[in-house]
Amino acid sequence: MSPKRHALLWGLAALGVPVVGAALLWVWGVSEEATRGTAGGATQGPSLTLMLAPSVVAVVAGAVVLGGVTRPVRPRWLGAGLALVALLLAVGLGAAAALVVTGGQLYVPGPLPPSP
Repeated sequence: MSPKRHALLWGLAALGVPVVGAALLWVWGVSEEATRGTAGGATQGPSLTLMLAPSVVAVVAGAVVLGGVTRPVRPRWLGAGLALVALLLAVGLGAAAALVVTGGQLYVPGPLPPSP
């Protein structure tokens, strides 16, 4: 792989760190806001699946972009491995940054519904 492609790969991985961090902070913000809303008698907030959608989209988009950068690498498994390492590093650092900002809590659970 050329030095330009290496720089592009790791530069894009570095850009992925704040993207993943922001997506996870969005989950925390929405869940925290929904919890405050339910305490006041409002309806239940969005589901965890809906809140995680931006995070999943960010990771899938990152995988596609990083895979495209490493596509010309031969053997094929080496390119896929480089893309995977870059993706895991970006996701791990982004999640760690979000955990630091939120005090270790990425999801604020709401009150449990009454049991019958």
